[in-house]
Amino acid sequence: MDELLFILGGVVFALGFIACARSLGPQREIGLYGIALIPTAAVYVVFALIEGMWSSLPVELLGVVPFGGLGLAGVWRLPVLIVIGWAGHVGWDLVMAQKSAYVPPWYPILCVGTDIFLAGYISALIWPRTA
Repeated sequence: MDELLFILGGVVFALGFIACARSLGPQREIGLYGIALIPTAAVYVVFALIEGMWSSLPVELLGVVPFGGLGLAGVWRLPVLIVIGWAGHVGWDLVMAQKSAYVPPWYPILCVGTDIFLAGYISALIWPRTA
């Protein structure tokens, strides 16, 4: 039951983020979703630093590279890469939930709701319906 509440909390967070991003206009909105993948992945670096888990920093920093790279490449070239980044980050969250004692247990579950919702929303933005 707690997991469901955290997932729903992530959806609520995503809705708030979407509301803010939409106020920027369509082009900037998509760009913000891409750029936001960088701090999304970097939060795990912050958790490691707070807990003094210096040995975990290389792995956490390596996590920033693919998600930040997908976000930036999506902004510059192919917006579908932003969707892939958000959808893929769900896997990172689930791995971190199992592996990292320094990450608060609720955080990765909250992120699952946020990441899945954002990936779906961004998909709908970049692939308009033709009916």
